[in-house]
Amino acid sequence: MTETTENDQNAQMAELTEAENRLARIANSLSTLPRGCLVRKVIKGRPFFYLAYRDGARIRFEYKGRLSPAEQDGYIEAAKNRAGLRREASGLRARLALLKRKLRIVMDTRANQATPAIGSSDDSASSARSGAGINGKRRGKTPDRTLDRNLL
Repeated sequence: MTETTENDQNAQMAELTEAENRLARIANSLSTLPRGCLVRKVIKGRPFFYLAYRDGARIRFEYKGRLSPAEQDGYIEAAKNRAGLRREASGLRARLALLKRKLRIVMDTRANQATPAIGSSDDSASSARSGAGINGKRRGKTPDRTLDRNLL
């Protein structure tokens, strides 16, 4: 394996570790923010505030009472922060999945280079490309379904 590939793999491992650490920090930040969003209800002409959030399939309302405009702004800002952190966490999870796939491919190719495949021949390589499984049977769609679609 060349030195640049080793450096790339080390950089990807470092990026993977950093992304996992960042995801843990985001989870910690999300746990400190209030859940849900602020809802204003007018009862007998007076405004009351509730914090609405999901608890499984149910929506729960936690009574907050009469809030000052500064407290209302605090809850609204917290909801915006929560949305931004959740969006960032989603992007990080996608990036982590990509990095793990890349590293798995690198590790698999290393293992394949170290130990030759059992029964490797040109026939098995061509059957692998055609979608044939271990027993030589075709994986995925059956030929009957393919024929039926072609006839339509």
